[in-house]
Amino acid sequence: MAFEAGIGALRANFIRETTVGTTPTNPAWLRFSNELDSAGGWSPNTNIAARTAIGSPDVQGFSIGAEDHELSISYRLQRWLTTATEQPSDAIADGLLRDTNGYLPNTHSVLLRQVLTGESAAGSGKDKHVYTYGTGGKFSSASLSGDPSDSEPVLVEGTYAFEKVRSYTVSQPASATTMKVVSSSASDHSGPTVTIERDGVATSETLTLNGTTVVTGSTSFADIGSVRLSAACVGDITVTFTTGGATCTVILGSTSNGSIEGDLGLPLLGSGSYESALSESFYHILGDTITKGGSAIDTNVMTLAMSVENNIQADAVTRQKTKVLNEGMRTLTATATVFSASGSHDAAVDHLKATAGDIVWTFGSGQTVTLTGAVLTGPGARVYTKGSATMQRDNTFTATDLTIAP
Repeated sequence: MAFEAGIGALRANFIRETTVGTTPTNPAWLRFSNELDSAGGWSPNTNIAARTAIGSPDVQGFSIGAEDHELSISYRLQRWLTTATEQPSDAIADGLLRDTNGYLPNTHSVLLRQVLTGESAAGSGKDKHVYTYGTGGKFSSASLSGDPSDSEPVLVEGTYAFEKVRSYTVSQPASATTMKVVSSSASDHSGPTVTIERDGVATSETLTLNGTTVVTGSTSFADIGSVRLSAACVGDITVTFTTGGATCTVILGSTSNGSIEGDLGLPLLGSGSYESALSESFYHILGDTITKGGSAIDTNVMTLAMSVENNIQADAVTRQKTKVLNEGMRTLTATATVFSASGSHDAAVDHLKATAGDIVWTFGSGQTVTLTGAVLTGPGARVYTKGSATMQRDNTFTATDLTIAP
């Protein structure tokens, strides 16, 4: 038996959206990195309300509300943050930067797939694929951090707020088979279509729904990569294998979503692609330089983290389950664990005077991340501890801007 786990085969990709909340057609899915630390953390929240009433001590029923979705990603920095023209390149740049109008540069679609070996619904020993699919994603927080003591590459951490996230399972057939589609509602006929793709799009077929009447395709599929509706449906759409009759996947209609809106399924790959392994080297902090106001931030920097909070506001509106996401003011901070001969004195003076200076993280490659006008808002405490060889302090800085030089 295969379990969902960190050692399982996982594919994690993102793509920048040209229309907020919509995955581009023929998507060229990008990797976050060759080395992921974690991906997911998604737990659906449709804000279920338990209804009560006078005259009864018990709950009368339940109602669903607008949805909130978060998903986190952490990985090792391998692709530089921006291009030569200072446009976002690495995924996290879309959470660190703002455009000329003060907005986040891009929203993302994200697609995670884990393969569960031998768990197909067909009971055939074939695989089941478990997908997490999010659209309209904005980074609510983003950070870069490094610790020279652990020898690991620079760590990238980001938390998305998504308009919509859905989970799908797609079972694989025991052998090549045609496919059947049917709706649980007679309303879904003469319009909505179901497109089925092989993994890698060697084969695809589009079938027109006929309500509760089963529609059988003529194309044989050895594996399934995606199933997508042309429009949201009223009933749940079930896709099955003609051979054996096991369920391949189910796409929920509006009836199962509070009679508000139906789902569309997984995005089609079409003539798109999944990015191959990145060839770039990883970035490390060990040989890097960190300065404030043109001089060393302290004699010895043990750890450094630069973080951005985008203060995303999620607002519920009528006629849809998705909330409208808008970025607010940006909070820019840096934290550094440091020690030196008399650094606690210098830090106290800088804090009391609110001395401002640019914090510049210069990577070994010469590329830089700069926090402009940083002030020491949280000086580390001066504490003498018996037996300790150094007084290590955690300083926190707050800045007014962030820039990245390619």
